[in-house]
Amino acid sequence: MNNFWTRTLSGAVYTGLVIASLLLGLKYFIPLFAFVTAVCLWEFLNVEIQDNGPAKILGIIGGTLLYVISAYALMGMTKLLIYLPYVLFLPFLVLILSLFNPKADNFRAIGSLLMGLFYIVLPFILLTAIQRWHIGGSGLSPLIGIFILFWTNDTGAYLSGRALGKHPLFPEVSPKKTIEGLIGGIILCLVTAYILSLYAFSFSFLQWMIIAALVAVFGTLGDLIESMWKRRAGIKDSGSIMPGHGGLLDRFDGFLIALPAIHLYLYFLKL
Repeated sequence: MNNFWTRTLSGAVYTGLVIASLLLGLKYFIPLFAFVTAVCLWEFLNVEIQDNGPAKILGIIGGTLLYVISAYALMGMTKLLIYLPYVLFLPFLVLILSLFNPKADNFRAIGSLLMGLFYIVLPFILLTAIQRWHIGGSGLSPLIGIFILFWTNDTGAYLSGRALGKHPLFPEVSPKKTIEGLIGGIILCLVTAYILSLYAFSFSFLQWMIIAALVAVFGTLGDLIESMWKRRAGIKDSGSIMPGHGGLLDRFDGFLIALPAIHLYLYFLKL
């Protein structure tokens, strides 16, 4: 019961911060997610890079700067893009600094750094870019809608999995994930998408339904992929910043795979 209330309070603070930053605008949302990006990179690189070489700290700093520059550029501050090449030079800087510690597994560390940029930073940039579809639109922000879909998918999958779950989805990766949980998440996500279509007019009813399906399917795949990573690393949680939940990477694992899929759909929608 103590863990339940700890988990509930921690989740409420997380939800409140996200919703408040979205209601106040991207100028508040971007700093919040710069922090989220930095913590997620720390959790990922802390597992992947065991030594105390330059790749870990430069990866966190560079990845966070990459998110900030890209996110503010999406808001129209395109002059910041002149600093982007300096951020992309970081892997070469790591190589140069590695000369002072040649016995470390420097090339593997650089590979982990680059993986962190693609696996974590790019999806968060794509998340912020969703607001572009609200330009000139009315009703609820699509970003708030996307978060609501992720949260309802997690809730539907959890409740239906506990009540009806009998057939594991990928038992060697995550024994608790079931086909029934996946179906429950999809159903609740689609119902939520219908409600969102009544209040968020950036997307049509059909578009919201397709986005909801992408969230449910690819969000579950993102969860499974992070579970596979943690199983390989021999850890239960990616971190401990969220009491009762684990790390921020544990909270955003579904986003990391679903957001590229959503953007691919939105890209073809605009063609």
